[in-house]
Amino acid sequence: KIDFGEVSDEKGFCLIEIEKNEQGKSTNYRFINTPVRKFIEIYLKCNSAESMEIDFLKCIENIDLKESVVKIFYTLSKDVVKVPTISFFEKIFKNAFHIADIQCLNSPKLTRNKEIKINKNQ
Repeated sequence: KIDFGEVSDEKGFCLIEIEKNEQGKSTNYRFINTPVRKFIEIYLKCNSAESMEIDFLKCIENIDLKESVVKIFYTLSKDVVKVPTISFFEKIFKNAFHIADIQCLNSPKLTRNKEIKINKNQ
């Protein structure tokens, strides 16, 4: 996988066989799937500063993050004044192979707002 835009594309390679025969050449190919890391997008709405870590832990408690690439999208309620740090997310998502992106969706630059949604793709 190159990026999250390819999350539903099969990954692998083509095995091509070229044979000479009496009519010239014939070509056959077959696609061989290869194993890939899971790409997981997590959307979370944090209701308070006090429950932020608990909210994230509850959100991912049933997700196997091992060897996965994770994108995190979150919104904060108006009473949250302290934005989580990179080390906060690294602690919460320590089992992930890689954190590809972290976005606060209701920062002054962004006006989108999403409800809690987990998109597990392989």
